[in-house]
Amino acid sequence: MKPNKEVFWIEDEETFELLTDQTRIEIIELLGEPRSVTALAEAMGVPRTRLYHHVKLLEEAGLIEVADTRKAGALTEKIYLVAASSYRPSDSFLAHARPSQQRDALLGAVFGATQADFAKTLEEHGIEGLEEHSDHKRMLLGRMLFALTPDRLQDLVTELEALLNRYAGMCEDDPAAIPVAAVTLVYPRSQGTR
Repeated sequence: MKPNKEVFWIEDEETFELLTDQTRIEIIELLGEPRSVTALAEAMGVPRTRLYHHVKLLEEAGLIEVADTRKAGALTEKIYLVAASSYRPSDSFLAHARPSQQRDALLGAVFGATQADFAKTLEEHGIEGLEEHSDHKRMLLGRMLFALTPDRLQDLVTELEALLNRYAGMCEDDPAAIPVAAVTLVYPRSQGTR
């Protein structure tokens, strides 16, 4: 089962703030496939009572949706799924937010999720498990600084987006496929930064 939308456009700071909490980030990542709160709790190794508040907030904001229901004894259990394949700030939010709000919302949402996910991965696999595996490089980490014309910068952004989209659609049903995270941030740097 796939989300109903490709992109969920975030319109306000409150919704961005929901995405800065590590528990909610993990819930959203796990709901890439349909799960109940019980299944989420098992996957996260926490009591399900700890998750109900977070799930309710995410559902009320429209970030997750009820994909199905099923009977669990005398109760009806909700099965949740992410509302979209990706979450992005809307042009309207970016146009009206103060620069500090834009910065905190964007960096908190992207890097908060990345930090939580990477920390969990390191706990499970250690750095050795990420670096190499049977002659295959499994991780790329670094920072590059360079200068580009505006046209070349546009080319870079377009090509990276196309490359990531191409790989994101591969091997979904292959049993040998492993979950992968890719974080990209390409931006024109401040002229005062060297």
